[in-house]
Amino acid sequence: MKKVLLLVAVGFGIISCGDSNDNVIKEEVEVVEMMPEEGVVVIKNGLGEDVEVPFTCRYGSGEIALNIIEDLMVSYASEDKSSLKSPISYIPESFEVDIYVRDSAIDITSGEVIEDLFSVFIEHSSYGNNSYGTPILGSELKHILLQNGVDVSYLMGNIKNDDLKFVDENKTGKVDRSIYFEGNTNLYLSEVNGKHYLIAKNVNGCTEDSYMEFNYGSEDEFRINSYYKSFDCDGTMWFKLTNSQWKKLINMDLSTIMLSTGRGEYHFEYLENNEKDYFKQCFGLIND
Repeated sequence: MKKVLLLVAVGFGIISCGDSNDNVIKEEVEVVEMMPEEGVVVIKNGLGEDVEVPFTCRYGSGEIALNIIEDLMVSYASEDKSSLKSPISYIPESFEVDIYVRDSAIDITSGEVIEDLFSVFIEHSSYGNNSYGTPILGSELKHILLQNGVDVSYLMGNIKNDDLKFVDENKTGKVDRSIYFEGNTNLYLSEVNGKHYLIAKNVNGCTEDSYMEFNYGSEDEFRINSYYKSFDCDGTMWFKLTNSQWKKLINMDLSTIMLSTGRGEYHFEYLENNEKDYFKQCFGLIND
């Protein structure tokens, strides 16, 4: 296992070398182990037993102290265990960690660069029993911002996003950024056969007469019905906006988006400051 060590000065001591007048200052150091490319972390399973769980760090090893990431892994494992209907069935499987230096992160409120910022993604895979008592392997992805080892995730909504663009150079297919709802439901712009749609993916529950609703005031709402209204269970909603709907949408000071399956399932997203221009950028791409 590759290890990266950092020497940190923590104090000074005076030692005598021969003549009492020849005092020499000796610097004491503490060894801090940095995040390696792979290793194990001790997690308590559903029975309260200590288990060594393997982890890998695919990017950014050596950037942050190991003990900081270990604490996050232990915390997230505890959250995942508590979320199970049968926490006693929890068996931790693995962790995958990605660490990215955010050296060009800009605060959209001040316009200033945010110094010493890291994005840390931790994906935890574990087993837990479903309602039938069958062990199921699942995974949860967590994202946190760290600055000098401190959680500053409250800044996430104020960091300026890169300008939206199509993944394909020919401006076909989907754009490179989505709006995420709770769970893994996400909404994005995509070009399909020469037409542009807002597509919601990974929607929980079947859909029929589904719709999307935007809130831009205490009581003001704007609803768009789905393009395909028939009964479906593939977890996808399609919305094709008219020019007048686009223009109304991009001139709103949006606060929330709601997706309704039309069959009693709802997904909400409270827009962060850096998400409120998403649809304006989408409209700009369509008319570029």
